[in-house]
Amino acid sequence: MQIKRIVYLLAAAMLGFLLQLIAHALIEMWYINLLLGDFDRWSFGFSWGHLWQIHHALSLILAIVGIAGGYILGITWWRIIYIENRRWWRKR
Repeated sequence: MQIKRIVYLLAAAMLGFLLQLIAHALIEMWYINLLLGDFDRWSFGFSWGHLWQIHHALSLILAIVGIAGGYILGITWWRIIYIENRRWWRKR
């Protein structure tokens, strides 16, 4: 495999990871505000300790989805740009 392709796919996976961090922060801020407003309603019967464990499990899943999504997006962009030789600035 070419070095250029490896770097391209790693960069796309990193982009997916970074976008997942932004999404994670926004979701977490939204849900914590719900919990602080009415803990009994939005905790679904869990304690802070249980919610902490659920948070870590979902964080791991979200990170895996972000990296995998970025990698898949990198494969798709690689095919479009380098194999099919399509460019957005070139008209057909």
